[in-house]
Amino acid sequence: MDLKLLSAIGAAGAAGGDVIGVEDVFKTYVYTGNGTAQGTVQQIVNGIDNTGGGLVWIKNRGQNVSHMLLDTERVDGNGDTYELKSDSSNAQAGPYSGMNITAFNNNGFKLEGNGGNTNENNKEYVSWNFKKQEKFFTICTWTGDGNTGRVISHDLGSVPGAIFIKKISGSDDWTVWHRRLNEGTNPHTKKIYLNGTDAEAASTNDFTAAPTSTGFTLGNDGRVNESSSDYVAYLFGHEEAEFGPNSDQKIISCGSYEGTGSAGLSVTLPFELQYIMIKNIDRASTGWFIFDSMRALPVGGEDFALFANAYGTETSWGVEFIDINATGFTLKTVGNDDTNKNGDTFIYIAIAAETGKTSKVPENASDVFAMDYGNGSTTIPAFDSGFPVDFGLLKRPASSTEWSATSRLQGPNYLVTNDDSAEAAGSAYVWDSNVGYTAVSWADSALLSWMWKRNAGLDCICYKGTGSARTIEHSLGSNNVPEMIWTKKRNNTGNWHVYHKGLNGGTTPQNYYINLNTSDAQTNTAIWNNQPTSSVFHLSSDGHANSNGDDFIAILFSTVSGISKCGYHTCGAGNVTLSMDFSPRFLLLKNISTGSTPWVVIDTLRGITASAGNTPTLNLSGTSQQSNYTWIQSISSSGIEINAGQGDRFSNDGDDFIWYAHA
Repeated sequence: MDLKLLSAIGAAGAAGGDVIGVEDVFKTYVYTGNGTAQGTVQQIVNGIDNTGGGLVWIKNRGQNVSHMLLDTERVDGNGDTYELKSDSSNAQAGPYSGMNITAFNNNGFKLEGNGGNTNENNKEYVSWNFKKQEKFFTICTWTGDGNTGRVISHDLGSVPGAIFIKKISGSDDWTVWHRRLNEGTNPHTKKIYLNGTDAEAASTNDFTAAPTSTGFTLGNDGRVNESSSDYVAYLFGHEEAEFGPNSDQKIISCGSYEGTGSAGLSVTLPFELQYIMIKNIDRASTGWFIFDSMRALPVGGEDFALFANAYGTETSWGVEFIDINATGFTLKTVGNDDTNKNGDTFIYIAIAAETGKTSKVPENASDVFAMDYGNGSTTIPAFDSGFPVDFGLLKRPASSTEWSATSRLQGPNYLVTNDDSAEAAGSAYVWDSNVGYTAVSWADSALLSWMWKRNAGLDCICYKGTGSARTIEHSLGSNNVPEMIWTKKRNNTGNWHVYHKGLNGGTTPQNYYINLNTSDAQTNTAIWNNQPTSSVFHLSSDGHANSNGDDFIAILFSTVSGISKCGYHTCGAGNVTLSMDFSPRFLLLKNISTGSTPWVVIDTLRGITASAGNTPTLNLSGTSQQSNYTWIQSISSSGIEINAGQGDRFSNDGDDFIWYAHA
């Protein structure tokens, strides 16, 4: 279907409230092959509607086999696909009946057969699915005419940021145009090859004019426009503010930076990235790095790379290449030719992470929050969520054991919510699953995990303290202000510090904090400097959450209608109602007036019993096993009613409480 028609349909829908989030147009999906014989089927359900067109790029992570590129424009009459390899100059091959992708669905794609490039039994794969969508990505095909000045029309709806071209009827290199070739000045006078390690070179008969929002102009070079040869081109958008909950966010960037040879070089993007391809265009023998946060892109940890130009396995370098943040990324390696050579120019294609800023507001709470007891699997996932987990809490409810807190940004590491210890290594905390996390036998049926996906109500940020007053950007989105923030020093001991909009009864809450790992009452110390906004949260020069040189993590929580809510109240002599617009599956409650009171955790998986029944209750700030309390009078579709006279934990007359709930 023509993209302009698709866009018109989308615009009509947008007028009625529909939006396009990054999750609608791009997905990194990891899977295990199941192909034991030709005809074996595996449905990859990644949420991308490919019926309007798209590209699926697949790589076997553990074997020396080529990348496989399969798209909706190169399909025969039986629905079988032709394959291209980004690491090869070969012509397209196929189609092979009952092999590779045999259907592009409205929620992903279908694999068949046992090909090692796409679906060999028990082999691990990563797939990157690009949907055809105006101002994000499109595909063009043509037959060459051998004439200089040939204009190929496209329906991207904007000037491309990058174009990959491949002759599909014969052997020739992949030719790449990128808006930052030749340092951005007349970039059509340069080219670079995707399937090689060469530096950029002069383009005389490849691209002969700058691309426009409707077409790109070719010479008569055989790689792009040989008479009677057939070609395909993949076009990537650049920073068009058309996406996200308000249809005003950019989700793809084709940019460049100049290496410094020193760690700490910051590259600014209009989003936090989930995927990036990087190439040094000044130096030969450097590859096309591919990183993504699904496989491993932690802050302060080892990054895992694949190379678009090579058929090798996923590479563990034992080093950290980049650290991601809400406004781009920072180069960590020193003097590396591939990512940070002093004076060299690097081009990249980056795609935004799924956050509240770039994704649609969730409609179902179960899409962003789940609870599950472990299954003891040493193959991910030991905890099932149904979505990619970004933040998790773990505890054995029936035992006196510590709590663990871990996140995708931390990688294979964890913190403990009930003490002030530094972050510890935990190799079991792995994240390369779209439906859960963790792989270890001790994650058994007695261990419970509470799991969140980033959205308008939950964000995770890693930052380095400066010791000076500052702001830090978040990705909850312009419609959401952080209402509760947990901060913890990762590299050193130090208390968990919590901001909540209900501190001090909601009056100047930024002048107060409360510890997560203790039972203390709130403290009148201004570590936040100011109240958060829809774009940033504030830190003062106080060292509690901003000590110079220390590494921190912040977990941000916000109210989303029907999904989550942060609230506070003062108890009186009667019952207290915590008003929500949903029936809570999870509730965190803290008395901030009286010390020696725990952070109370209840949830529906362990059981919430109303009418003075026994409700299992955990203490997030302690190690004790769960205890039963008769403190809930009723639970309804709009909240929870707490019995009066239940003591300082729940309803002490005159005490102030803060709380957070999730549907």
